Amino acid sequence: MRMICLLVPILIVPAFSELSSAQIPYNTPISSVEIEGDGPEMLEGIGIGSGDTLSPAALRSAIQSLYDRGGYGRIEVSTFPDPDGTRLVFDVEPPYFFATIRLEPERLLDRSVSSYLGLPYGQRFSRAELDRIVSEVARQLEAEGYFSARIEPLLEFDPNTRLVTTTIAVEEGPRARVGNFSFTGQETFSSEELLAAIDIAPGDRYLGEDVADGLDSIESLFADLGFLDTRVEVAAEDHDPATDTVELTIAIESGRFLQLAVEGYELSDEQREELLPIYEERSIDADLIDEGAFAILEYLRRDGYLQATVSSRLFEAPFDDASQVTYAIDTGERSSVREVRIEGNSFFTSDILHERIGISRQGLFSRGVYSPELLDEAAETIRGLYRASGFAGAAVTTEVLTDAAEIAVTIRIDEGDRLVVGNVLFSGASEFDDGELAALVNLAPGASYTEGLVQGGRRAISSSYHSRGYDEVRVESAVVQSGEDRIDIEYQIVEGSPSVIRQIMVSGNTRTQERIVHRNSGLEAGTPYDPEAILDAQRQLYATGLFNRVDIVPLNRPASGERDLLIQLEDAGPVVLTYGVGAQDREGIRGTLEVTHSNLWGLDRSISTRIRGSRREQRFQTTYREPRLFNWELDGFASLFMERARQTAFDASRVDFSFQSLKQFANRDNLLLSVSYQTVNLRDIRDNRRTEEFPDEEGIIQIARLGSSYIRDTRDDILNPSRGNFFTGTFQFASTGLGSEVNFTSLFTQFSIFRPAKQAVIAASARFGWNQPFGRTLSLPITERYFAGGSTTLRGFGLDNAGALAGGNALTILNAEYRFPIPFLLSGFGGTIFYDTGTVFERISHFNFGDYTHTLGFGFRYRTPVGPIRVDFGFNVNRQPGDSGSKTFFTLGHAF
Repeated sequence: MRMICLLVPILIVPAFSELSSAQIPYNTPISSVEIEGDGPEMLEGIGIGSGDTLSPAALRSAIQSLYDRGGYGRIEVSTFPDPDGTRLVFDVEPPYFFATIRLEPERLLDRSVSSYLGLPYGQRFSRAELDRIVSEVARQLEAEGYFSARIEPLLEFDPNTRLVTTTIAVEEGPRARVGNFSFTGQETFSSEELLAAIDIAPGDRYLGEDVADGLDSIESLFADLGFLDTRVEVAAEDHDPATDTVELTIAIESGRFLQLAVEGYELSDEQREELLPIYEERSIDADLIDEGAFAILEYLRRDGYLQATVSSRLFEAPFDDASQVTYAIDTGERSSVREVRIEGNSFFTSDILHERIGISRQGLFSRGVYSPELLDEAAETIRGLYRASGFAGAAVTTEVLTDAAEIAVTIRIDEGDRLVVGNVLFSGASEFDDGELAALVNLAPGASYTEGLVQGGRRAISSSYHSRGYDEVRVESAVVQSGEDRIDIEYQIVEGSPSVIRQIMVSGNTRTQERIVHRNSGLEAGTPYDPEAILDAQRQLYATGLFNRVDIVPLNRPASGERDLLIQLEDAGPVVLTYGVGAQDREGIRGTLEVTHSNLWGLDRSISTRIRGSRREQRFQTTYREPRLFNWELDGFASLFMERARQTAFDASRVDFSFQSLKQFANRDNLLLSVSYQTVNLRDIRDNRRTEEFPDEEGIIQIARLGSSYIRDTRDDILNPSRGNFFTGTFQFASTGLGSEVNFTSLFTQFSIFRPAKQAVIAASARFGWNQPFGRTLSLPITERYFAGGSTTLRGFGLDNAGALAGGNALTILNAEYRFPIPFLLSGFGGTIFYDTGTVFERISHFNFGDYTHTLGFGFRYRTPVGPIRVDFGFNVNRQPGDSGSKTFFTLGHAF
């Protein structure tokens, strides 16, 4: 049974100095010392034992030692007469621990309590810590205007788990309003001007965030006049309970006046604030001034002024509390970096080294990047790379040649000999023998030496110890050069003691059932206490999307070889509403609305409904997700999809009902199996004089099919990849034996590759599709054929206007792009040069490279959190009669 209290029970260590000798027989010999109750036995080292004389000081010291070392929450002492003296019994009880801490009502703050202050989840319960939490909550409530709030902590003690649930009950009262403002400490601005800057009027609702923004606005007023280190703060904040208003006194110190001059080059106000740290730090000293000079110099060099010089002067006027800083700039001639050559390297490729150094040659939109300081850093970076890879004697020299307005940089590398591993030694290990440890580190005598391999071995040893419950293991590596080309390595191990998980407790889950938490965490009682497994469990719980916060903490219960875990949770809101408005070259304005419930019945099941509409297309889709289909490691989906669309070659309405199961492998590979039944209503099939072999009939067609898809995705960023691959392959089978009116097989594959090229990205994609009718089906409905042309396939054509205009049974598309940044125009802005080729064939037997179309083009990109905004200009190279010569596309997301 749980106890609910309004007061915190104090864990009492008895004040034995106040006990009479009649109660405790002091000055008698101790015959034995025992511990009774629920808790670990920690008698060793408490300073009292058999044969000692019982005294108040010794007893107090023993109790304090037990309290500190044993993790007890209550300690009581009993004495019993014994023929050999006095039998001493400590009656103990384990402590309580902080678990869920919530505010009631939650709406008083914008976010959960845990986002405002650190909460002591898993720590021993104490009144002092509770008082701190209540005080912090009161401060946050005042920042929201609740000055009259009454706060009362309600405590729920669970004697079985020893967890305390804290509800901070608040009777909020009315929200305060702003009273009058008064200003002290300055005469530069009038009160009216300062009030206008604060933008808060008497009678407005009080909000601490608005007041803070107002203070920042006042600082900006002074900064615009050149007062750099102005300080504005609330000197007094007086709340009048009778009127429930807050009178604010604002203290202002205008600070020092700065006059800044830049001679020899024009810097805008924005550039000055970006380059000169005196603006950010709001202070003036020699180091900050020198930092600013260096920042200006680097900016000029990146703009092509490779021989620029910048000097600074500081003039002080202490009586006027003013300073003047002057930057004198001599830009010199504007130059370009004609060449950056790397010679003598064989272990590292030149491309790898060019990526690591901070200098680069001129490009399409850049004069290159160079400075003597950057060149020194580049040389040191290369030396570090070689030394980390075992080339202890690697030497790097540089040479710079200046010819008119061009600079050529040469970096010469003398790699030297590579070090090899000598002896690999281990000390301090008992859990693993030397052979097991040697297999873990994978460093054999004679192997090439690198720092990365040594550190990888250290991590492998630590991980193996963690997997056996040695969470406090320490592994250090010592490296000694034992010859000109040999390195001896010693791993020094301090094992500590192993622990196992005794029990796992879950708290804070108000919407999600506890078994879902245990299932997704993967943690089990009785297994080794592995900190890496605990971290992975936290990631897995976050990945479900069911929780806003996940803390997995051990409870501080010192006991030999056992740990208790607390999984403390904050449930996320289960219902999410998203909407958006966009535009697409074919559809025009398009709107989307989606509603998702992500935690049906607290079992991680979800259902979503999505509606999308434009003048050419209207879609409705609802999907139900079952996270463990048939209690297997499968995601199951049931989906209803309805669409009404006006395509280039036809109009159609579809209703599709499908079941799918998804199996994920190692977060990169996915296998999808599906079965679907589709009803298609074909209308208004447009005439196509170039195609006479597809005798479509308007009307209703039923299609039942089975399908499977394999997906492998190693991209580093799904929305804007710079490296990695993407592959998908889908096979479908439709047959009258399944209830379909048509028979066909379908195969579609796509492979995309992304590779960095200095600051740019080279991207390429290949797509192949083949639909084959069989049996009594001689041709496929137009809805099942492939089309090409448009913003994601062949950008020299309008949508679906490339190849067979009534579609075809075979598709080949190849795309290549060179994506590069254009940072000097706008942060996040970039450009693309692309080439598209391929077409659609009516039959696979019609395949002919000579029929391929070819598109060249360029485009611009602007990065956003939901993908790049894209504008592409495609030009049809081998234009045929009736084809367009060029097309422009404006859309969201990359072409592939």
